[in-house]
Formats: sequence, C-alpha cells, structure tokens
Amino acid sequence: MTEELDPLETIQPDSAAEQADEVEAEGEDSLSTDRFDYDRAMVTLTITLFPNDSHEHGRMVGVSVRSVGEPPLIASPVRESHLELPEGLKLLLEQYRLQLPQREGEYKKQVEQEKVEQARREQERADNKAKKSAKAVNTRPDSVRVRSKKVVDDSQTIQSKGLFD
Repeated sequence: MTEELDPLETIQPDSAAEQADEVEAEGEDSLSTDRFDYDRAMVTLTITLFPNDSHEHGRMVGVSVRSVGEPPLIASPVRESHLELPEGLKLLLEQYRLQLPQREGEYKKQVEQEKVEQARREQERADNKAKKSAKAVNTRPDSVRVRSKKVVDDSQTIQSKGLFD
C-alpha cells in the first residue's frame, strides 16, 4: 500500500536537510546499488520552468529524469500550456509562487543583517589595528632607550670636559 501525500503539506528546509543528512550517512552506495532497477532505484524527475517570455502558450518547460549516478534523460522542451501536471503539483507550484514575495523579504533582511555584521567586524578590525598602532607608538624598544641614554651620557661627558662652556 502506498502512502498518500497531502499536496499542500511541504517539507520544511530543516527536515529536508535532515533527510539529506540521513541519506548521506547511509552513503551514496546504498542508493546507487540499484540504480539500474527502476523499481528499486531512487529516481529524480526534474521540471524546470524557464522565465516567462510572454509567449501565448506560456513559458518554456524542461523535463528530465535520472537516477543516482546516471546522466539524465532530457525531454524536448514544451510550453507550459501543453504540460499536464497532476493537481497536487499544480497546487505546490501555486503555493511556491505565493511564498516567493515573503522569501524575498526574508532574503533581503538576511542580506542587510550580513552587511551590518560585516561592517561591525571591519570596524572591530580597524579599532584593533588602531589600538596596536597606538601601543607601538607609546612603547619604545630597549635599544632606543639605550641609545638615548648613551647620547645623554656622551653629551654629559662633553659638558664635563668643558667643551660647551
């Protein structure tokens, strides 16, 4: 008996990532050992909707199918109006279309947060560099102090000999 899926129930990115991790943990070999047996292979069907080119029959649609480790079998592109999708896929595409503006807002917010964080890190680096420079200016190496002392000692010697009188 096959499990019926609710077409509006979508896998959230976190759970999709968890499933991918589980597959990766099992290793690709566990998936590809049956790649030549259609009933036992993991088969991926890809439907690519190209950008709308204002054609009267809708946008171009590419369809391909493949199993793990095998090159795809690619169908000739068709127009959207000539592609008959099951109702569940149509609903999923509509749900995705409706979510895109929200996703765009979230993406822009994330980009802005990353810019703020990058500016903060750059300011922090500049501050640290300025602190190191200030510390280097205020700290003289011992060799400079010794030379200065020697110069002072020499001038005192010269003064004690009466050359500057």
